[in-house]
Amino acid sequence: MKKLFFLLSLFVLTACSSPKVSNIKYKYVENNPENYQTVTKATIEIDTHSDLNGDIKTQEFPNSTITYYDEKGEMITYEYIDTINQAIEQNKNGMTLVANNGKGTVITYDAQIKDKIEHKTYSVPFLAEFSIKDIVTENDLKKAIKKNKPELKYDWEGTQSNVIDEIIVRQIDEFTTNEYTYDMASGKYKFKDVKKEKVTEHKYKYNNALELIETSTYERDK
Repeated sequence: MKKLFFLLSLFVLTACSSPKVSNIKYKYVENNPENYQTVTKATIEIDTHSDLNGDIKTQEFPNSTITYYDEKGEMITYEYIDTINQAIEQNKNGMTLVANNGKGTVITYDAQIKDKIEHKTYSVPFLAEFSIKDIVTENDLKKAIKKNKPELKYDWEGTQSNVIDEIIVRQIDEFTTNEYTYDMASGKYKFKDVKKEKVTEHKYKYNNALELIETSTYERDK
């Protein structure tokens, strides 16, 4: 009974934690800042069990990725690549990913918690369609806005940079070692086979040419 009371109390507390809203207004805008994400960093990470050949830019690394980040270090998107050369050719570093041709919705409202009222602005990268009639809390508002969210279309704008900030190629060799470890099933220490990987990690950067920064070797459990 106490557990049930606790869960009910938690539910009520969670439901009441979202502030009540009023004076909701919204407008559709062109060139909404929310719709634009500029790439400031591009990275590639490749894991391979193959030997590296003379020119790794042309070596096949199927289903690898180049990942793009914004100025805050948050991931914007990624693209699949099969070679580093392909990544260089399609590199989006320095470009801006634009959602919905820049068209979005800016919503303003008053949020109230106890006796405090705060004027807030909420922006989404699409033309939001929602009814204000049944909205009571901030959570209600955001759920209503996202309920009919359309599928977004994206386009790239700007000029690509020649820089790929970090390229990591991990050459992996698998092996098995016999180690004295704790066995959970028996509750005793015993010798058992442990699968491991020897990793030779090569770090590069690219700025019109591929430059090796460092190479390191380490072992890890598989």
